[in-house]
Amino acid sequence: MSNLLNLNKAFDKYTGDEVVKRFLFHVQVVYLQIWHAMVLLFYWKPKIIISNFKSKGFKKFLREDILGSNDTPRKKALSVALGIVVGFTPFYGFQSIIVLSLASIFKLNRAIALATSYISIPPLIPFIVYASLKTGYWVLGNHAPLTLDAIFNKVDIWEQIEFYLLGSLVLCVVLGVFFGMLTYTWLTYLNKRKTT
Repeated sequence: MSNLLNLNKAFDKYTGDEVVKRFLFHVQVVYLQIWHAMVLLFYWKPKIIISNFKSKGFKKFLREDILGSNDTPRKKALSVALGIVVGFTPFYGFQSIIVLSLASIFKLNRAIALATSYISIPPLIPFIVYASLKTGYWVLGNHAPLTLDAIFNKVDIWEQIEFYLLGSLVLCVVLGVFFGMLTYTWLTYLNKRKTT
């Protein structure tokens, strides 16, 4: 009973419209994540896995698609960069479809790209939104204060859409290039160690 009273006190400071707006935003995020998981689990992932498994056999499938031992460091690094770029874009619910399509078009390692695109798992989304907004504020010269608490409670993303979209675009490109270069350097170093 005391928890219910505390919950009522927490909502007393908001008007009815603000509570409904905040609730609907959270419902939409949950809906998109469920839709994303269902499409991935029940259509895309089984289709890709079954077709690769049938055409290659178990050992070759494991070696090429899971371990990726036949890929060059450049291809693996580009796959990581693609996954990070798509993972930080604001297309929640469609990221798996986008990353798998782009990895197929550019002939990159789909397993690596898909795995790294999962940087935007639901517990990390508020932090990604915060980083995107802060980057957008910085790029556009807005010096308004923004705290992580505001992301969890008060920020209406539609009022900040310009900052959010620009910030996420800049952030995804910078992080994609950074992690791609880091992966390439690390894999090149490992290959040189193996040959010596």
